[in-house]
Amino acid sequence: MLNIRNRFISLTLRLAALIAISILFGFYLNSISRFVTGFMRFEVQVGVLYIITLALEVLFNLIDMRHGIKGYPAGVYMPFKLSVTTYAIMASGLYLALTFSTIANEKNPEGFSYAICLLLFAVLDWILFDEKGTVKYGAAAALSIFPVFYMVFCMIRPHIFTNTPMYDGGLEYPYFFLDPKQVSMPILSIAIVVVLIVALFFFIVLLNNIFSGKYRKRTND
Repeated sequence: MLNIRNRFISLTLRLAALIAISILFGFYLNSISRFVTGFMRFEVQVGVLYIITLALEVLFNLIDMRHGIKGYPAGVYMPFKLSVTTYAIMASGLYLALTFSTIANEKNPEGFSYAICLLLFAVLDWILFDEKGTVKYGAAAALSIFPVFYMVFCMIRPHIFTNTPMYDGGLEYPYFFLDPKQVSMPILSIAIVVVLIVALFFFIVLLNNIFSGKYRKRTND
């Protein structure tokens, strides 16, 4: 198991991560020209969820200090935390991919810094401090509902609320691969993204189990 058994170290690093990601998130949100546009983007919604989750972990970790410095740090319910971690990996990965894409126009230094730190903090906190081996594969499908629902909502919203652009440049979709005017087969794009989302959740659960040593062969002495 890769967990660091020191509550003080986990508390210090989580608090530092909470402060840093909150500041970078604020800078990124402030750089978006329209407030509504910001909160309709996936990486912003995930940022809010991750900051709240991390704040709860700092609180629980602080309360858990009464048991002493040495030991596994307290955290939130692991199936929920692993889902938030996966959302963070997904959102930051999406933003970074769009940043380096020649098609999308995501050249935002504040957004780039925010995405890098969100990815780094989410992965490190998961590997170093989170519980391992307790999330079942059956939870992976349920945990992927939020990003799938988000994409479906983004696709049907312009058809329900017609002529209501919500994004910069008069766009009705937050990302180019969802926009029928920019891609010839948006349904195919969505199908590919959904498959990648579900595959990522199963992969994260698999890694979580591997890190716990769950699949290690046991030898009888």
